[in-house]
Amino acid sequence: METEKNSFHAMAAKIAKNLTWLSSLIILITVFGLMLKLEYFKAMCPCTTNNLAYAWIGFGIAVIVGLKIMFLTLNSSMECCKCFFTKKWFINTLLIVQMFCFTFGLVYLIIFAGKLSNVL
Repeated sequence: METEKNSFHAMAAKIAKNLTWLSSLIILITVFGLMLKLEYFKAMCPCTTNNLAYAWIGFGIAVIVGLKIMFLTLNSSMECCKCFFTKKWFINTLLIVQMFCFTFGLVYLIIFAGKLSNVL
């Protein structure tokens, strides 16, 4: 039972770490892209650039939840931390929230790219 719990926590930590890195890289790339074309974005309609801000919010929440998952799974092996927050269903719920926020960020990033290229 203990090895099954440890393998679950290791898998959850790996998924959370990958989504956290991916979200952070997407935010970093879009921030640098925005800085390179700042004059172009200043002339744009605010409703178009708001989609990029919504994407950043989604990715930012995904990063925060991912860091929380990694913290909880790292501390789950300690004897003093056998509490409510290391239960499987709670970590599964946090993973679902992280994946939902990541998807939210991707959808708004795609909407922003479509409006930027005048497709939408």
